[in-house]
Amino acid sequence: MDRWSAAHLNMIETIDKASSAGRALADWASALPPHDSLARVERLTTAGPESMLVPYHSLGVCVAEIPDRLYPGLLEIVHAATWGGVPRIPDGGGGLVQSVAGLGASCVSPGQAAFMNTAHASQEIVSLVQAFAGVEVEPTEWYGPRIYHRGARLLRHCDRARSHVFGVTAYIESSDHQPWPIYFERDRDFLRISLRIGQMAIYEGVRLPHFRPTALDARFFAAAFLHYRPAHENPI
Repeated sequence: MDRWSAAHLNMIETIDKASSAGRALADWASALPPHDSLARVERLTTAGPESMLVPYHSLGVCVAEIPDRLYPGLLEIVHAATWGGVPRIPDGGGGLVQSVAGLGASCVSPGQAAFMNTAHASQEIVSLVQAFAGVEVEPTEWYGPRIYHRGARLLRHCDRARSHVFGVTAYIESSDHQPWPIYFERDRDFLRISLRIGQMAIYEGVRLPHFRPTALDARFFAAAFLHYRPAHENPI
């Protein structure tokens, strides 16, 4: 079956910036202090290597299923932290998460880090990112799984240019199994994605600012984040 099926494409909603919904999103983003990452990317457009902001994909984002071999392991980590009382490592998310109930927390214990390393470098996910990007990629960093709490919002930001050219956000579990929409900003519109459990968004994290303006309306929401960069600029 086609990895980029019509069903997956239908999950990406385009919101014109000139529309009332688009203006509301722009107003929400502009009302907040700009995150440092936005200034870094703005400097790249004038002083940095052009390849940092080259568009790799026509939309800049796509939706895929978390590989069957990897999802049970991710879910096990989340359940151990949520129900089993495994100590979680407090994590402020680089100041990107606003929450009245607490910040996101990384719930990987030292014994589980090996699984996250395996998932990050797995051929299943790497091949999906390469199909999306059109170039060979190499894994750089991973975070989580992270658990977010009711009331959380993700501030508008861009990812690190040297290591986070391509990002994967994997929706593992939540208390009510409902989506928490994520928005990606382009020149003339926003792209809105509401992942279902077991799905992941692959996106150009440096080129497209992204955020979650809607407060999380669930007891918890768990996701993992995997990042990649081009291994070289030769197309595959």
